[in-house]
Amino acid sequence: MSDLTTTEEMALREDLAALCDEAERAGLWLNCSYQDLWFSPAELRAEHTRGKFLWGRVNWHLRDPKEHLEPLDQKNQNAASERQRFSNRAGL
Repeated sequence: MSDLTTTEEMALREDLAALCDEAERAGLWLNCSYQDLWFSPAELRAEHTRGKFLWGRVNWHLRDPKEHLEPLDQKNQNAASERQRFSNRAGL
């Protein structure tokens, strides 16, 4: 975070810590829609201690982690269907 002053970085870290606390209290995770990243509050705190993902609050949304499972389940189902079609074509 070399482009931030120490004071700015401290303020950012405090704001993100408060956001992680809010997520934890609500049982939610933090999502960055730009990168489609999902972190539990504990995971994001750990990343912050390593100086990673120190992005302003505007970049993070509190969301139910179950929301991320739905598209993963759909991908799983699509992959299983494609596998079955290929297996049938190959006579396996």
